[in-house]
Amino acid sequence: MKKLFFLGSIIAPLLIGGALYMALSPEVFFSKITMNIYGLRQIHFEHNFLLRFVRFYFLDMLWAYSLVFALSFAIGNEAECSEVLILAAIFSVAIEVLQKYNIMPGTYDWADIIFELLAEIIAAFIIKNIKKEERDI
Repeated sequence: MKKLFFLGSIIAPLLIGGALYMALSPEVFFSKITMNIYGLRQIHFEHNFLLRFVRFYFLDMLWAYSLVFALSFAIGNEAECSEVLILAAIFSVAIEVLQKYNIMPGTYDWADIIFELLAEIIAAFIIKNIKKEERDI
């Protein structure tokens, strides 16, 4: 059950994020190809706060949430939640710094770091509770 939950917590955010990314970011190469294959159309969101939040922050939160579960799953039970959280946080900050200095494609946004860290903390909290329940059983 735990493995299935972990795999779902890795895969589901990536699939949901990918679908939303295609709909909200048609200018991206990945989206152009996929939208042409499936005949999808862009969702216009310029004046919609919720869709703008989803496009610019929530998608990053999904990736960050998935990253924490993937790291925890890959490392195994011997890893403490705090260690996994620190690894994920370092990765998230590093990606944004690389974007800031144009070493990696993307747009630097300090708010991305905050929202990614929030998602990583939520994921680590969930993992910590799962591990605590296992110990208590």
